[in-house]
Amino acid sequence: MNGKKLTALTFYLVLAIAATGMAVSPKGDFSQAEQRSLASLPTLSSVWDGSSGEKLEDYLADHFPLRTEWMSLRTRLQQLTGRKVVQDVYLLHDRLMERTDPISEESVKQSTAAVMEIAGRFSGATSLMLIPSASEIHSDLLPDGISNVSQKIAIDRAYEQVSKSVNTLDCYSTLSANREWYLYYRSDSHWTSLGAYLAYSASATQLGFTATSLDRMNIEHASHHFLGNLYRRVMVQDFLPDSIDLYTLPGERQNHTVQIFDGRSWKNHDGVYFREYLQSENASEVFLGPREPAIDITTMPGDRTLLIIDDEWAHTLIPFLIPHYSRITLIDPEAGPLPAEISADNYSQLLFCYPVEDFGQVDFTTLDGLF
Repeated sequence: MNGKKLTALTFYLVLAIAATGMAVSPKGDFSQAEQRSLASLPTLSSVWDGSSGEKLEDYLADHFPLRTEWMSLRTRLQQLTGRKVVQDVYLLHDRLMERTDPISEESVKQSTAAVMEIAGRFSGATSLMLIPSASEIHSDLLPDGISNVSQKIAIDRAYEQVSKSVNTLDCYSTLSANREWYLYYRSDSHWTSLGAYLAYSASATQLGFTATSLDRMNIEHASHHFLGNLYRRVMVQDFLPDSIDLYTLPGERQNHTVQIFDGRSWKNHDGVYFREYLQSENASEVFLGPREPAIDITTMPGDRTLLIIDDEWAHTLIPFLIPHYSRITLIDPEAGPLPAEISADNYSQLLFCYPVEDFGQVDFTTLDGLF
């Protein structure tokens, strides 16, 4: 048997095995490894509207036997061809980092205008924190030949536009100055507790309090096996798994009243650390759980209250902010319907907290009912 016939036979054998595997294997509708819903089998209606071919292709790709192993093999093969970026993830020797898109100056202007308009309607002090990505702070680690658009320029321009009516919180400088520390996860796009602590400490004076010194903190290494959202895109691990650290003050009361609004109703939770997620694929959700439209935290009697407009990046800041406020409420306008009972009139401070690459994409008009 010649080589071509052998190759063809091998190819059809692999297809036959794959088809058999797909026929007999159980079909889930959610990938825990990738934390996303999987494509469903096309319906008869998709045949009539002409989309059945594309939907069938998505279904076959999502339910291919040993899909995780195939994804890892695909990434390895791309590495062998010299690829340094796979699925918008930089493959570095000791970590993964997300490739970020250029930031639209026009979209940032729209968002800064919205922030200033909201600040004009809010009776207390308004602050803005824009967070750089790991690929910005660690741009020196990017592969040769990779051009990285400076996020600092975008942050500086946004801060200049809002500076007359909004306090600008500079976390860029402290993250950049301490870039050798463990500030971002190796397998995930978010910052670590230490990265969040540095941002909290750098912002304390403008927010009106004295930051708790790091040497007063108890640090619990709650997980040593975290593999985050970047790993789930490429399924290769050439680095140590991440650690998840939980910071507390000695003697600090942990049973803060925490209420989560899921778009329909409020649910109670004991404490700001959701330890039930530590053993899950999404262990980083130990910080206040998954994204929800609103999270309300009450701590102690007092008149210092903080309303945060954010995505999940601010979740890691909350343990540091709690000692300084009697109430902290987080609102995520991208996560779903907001609770009607929350009013900005009940807060003394307002904080917008976003990664700079996401800031220009937020629809702040959904906040009109709060102000």
